[in-house]
Amino acid sequence: MTDKTPLARTLRQADAYIQIGKNQQAIKLLSQVLKVLPKHPQAHSRMGGLLVRSGQAAQAIRHFEIACEMQPKVLHHWLRLLSAYQEVGDLTRAKAVLEQAAQQQWPTQVMEQLAATTLQPPGQRQHHLLALFQSGKDVITTEIAARLFIDDYPEHPLGWQILGALLNRSGRLEEALEVERNTVERFTDDANAHNNLAHTLLALQRYAEALVSARAALKVNPGLVQAKSHEQLALAGLKEAQNPPQPPQ
Repeated sequence: MTDKTPLARTLRQADAYIQIGKNQQAIKLLSQVLKVLPKHPQAHSRMGGLLVRSGQAAQAIRHFEIACEMQPKVLHHWLRLLSAYQEVGDLTRAKAVLEQAAQQQWPTQVMEQLAATTLQPPGQRQHHLLALFQSGKDVITTEIAARLFIDDYPEHPLGWQILGALLNRSGRLEEALEVERNTVERFTDDANAHNNLAHTLLALQRYAEALVSARAALKVNPGLVQAKSHEQLALAGLKEAQNPPQPPQ
């Protein structure tokens, strides 16, 4: 399914609904995709996530199972299935899923870290995710953990902010920009969200936009030192762009 097909557009629209919390609209669109492509792994994974979020973990399990069947090398699917079994209290099946996932030969450390992150209570998951990010040691594990956190808690800013910062740190600036734009749309009164967006825009040398974001952060929190710094850097960048240094005579 290419990005230009009607089904691809339907899937993207479902993603957009998920990002703004319109879960029922997203479920309706995903159901349309699955009627045409009943084994579509991404559609099943998204549908399962929405069902878990709405308190229907038991119904989500079959969707995650199909996603694992169709894409057994995608760790994200296994972790979602593991989490669903844990949610319904079937620890025997959760252990079996973990053993099946281990057969895909992911590094043991990655499996242990992600399993721990997925199965922890919300408060502990926040601390674990933050610790992963601050350690800076395992980008892949941290990215997956952040995306899983966003799936489970889309209305919590931590997952979005860590994912954007991680992508920025990894040099994936356009991806970071997309995540951080979504973040400020969701959390308009979060100064850190605006400040993170300003940081990425500065790295992309998009100084006018960076200035707007830095000032949006300062409007929410006038004492945010990083935002003040980003404002000054954006102003300096704009000044230099308007008055480029002259070559020596």
